[in-house]
Amino acid sequence: MSLRHPELLRKLTETPGVSGYEHLMTELVSSYLVKHTDKVFTDNLGNVVAVFEGEAQGPRVMLVSHIDEIGLIIRRIDSNGFIRVTRVGGIDARALISRDVRIVTDDGREVYGVVGVKSHHLLMSPEEKERVPSWNDIYIDVGAASYKEVRDLGVDVGCPVTYAPNYRFLNNRFVVTKTVDNRALNYVLLELAELIEGERLKPTVMLAFTVQEEFNQRGSIPIVRRFKPDVLVNTDIAVATDTPETLNEASPVVLGGGPVLYAYSFHGRGMLAGFIPHPKLRKFIEGVAREHSINIQRSVMLGAVTETAHLYLESEAGIPAVDIGLPCRYTHYPNEVAAVADVNSLIDLLMNALLNIHKAQH
Repeated sequence: MSLRHPELLRKLTETPGVSGYEHLMTELVSSYLVKHTDKVFTDNLGNVVAVFEGEAQGPRVMLVSHIDEIGLIIRRIDSNGFIRVTRVGGIDARALISRDVRIVTDDGREVYGVVGVKSHHLLMSPEEKERVPSWNDIYIDVGAASYKEVRDLGVDVGCPVTYAPNYRFLNNRFVVTKTVDNRALNYVLLELAELIEGERLKPTVMLAFTVQEEFNQRGSIPIVRRFKPDVLVNTDIAVATDTPETLNEASPVVLGGGPVLYAYSFHGRGMLAGFIPHPKLRKFIEGVAREHSINIQRSVMLGAVTETAHLYLESEAGIPAVDIGLPCRYTHYPNEVAAVADVNSLIDLLMNALLNIHKAQH
């Protein structure tokens, strides 16, 4: 099984868009969406919404997928040309050791560098070899010998930094990229735009591409207030637990096992936020999956939460909502892995849900 548009996914994964710096992704998705509907809206934050009008009495259904990625931000440039950074979103310092990175300058240039690390030959003790660097230790080497050389490259304090692009496939089954989270889900919604254009759907469908999810999870709030959906379906990754070190952790989620329906999520680590899906909407999604022979998995997730936890409350009556995930290995690390079959199954599930959601009672 293959992707219909693999180069589209490549472009999505390789376009830089650290939280708060999503403008290139905003331009990319809006330029694609205008090919399929003349109702594409961009707000002041960079959120993009494509509207496909349905019947007047049909429900207003919003599908959400965040376009930002985790990354770094430059906090200081040393006199010797090394660059100090801090994290934007959930980056583990262990993932940065000797990593290729890309800096995006204020004028749009891309400057590549590597995260420096003490040479192996100079590590004198077992404790030093095992120590994880602190954020004060981490620096980027762009081949400059002075502060002025760095500035001449266009690099300054406040510039965002991403992992270097690395899109590829494993065994023709799995896609690998720094941004399965969440560009694979952006791909899913863009594929839906093409499919929806050729259908006469009863619901009004709003495909929403949102900002700053990895930073504060609240960048999407303005679009929900503006477009007032009756139903909300959030699409994001689901943490896979099918690798050796995770087999006994969390809910069983396997690559190739189909889309994941979140039954519960709760952050619980510094942010008191969580989400439990609307029961009737969850049962409707499960019914669609059974009717169309689409295998789905369930997940109860501790230690993570999606922006749905904030969005479903943005209505006087509350918004029936559900999280649907794409199984993903090695989340928030430079090489995230997902199954092509799961991507295609998720497109199939969401399209069939849209074709039948007017029959559901919420």
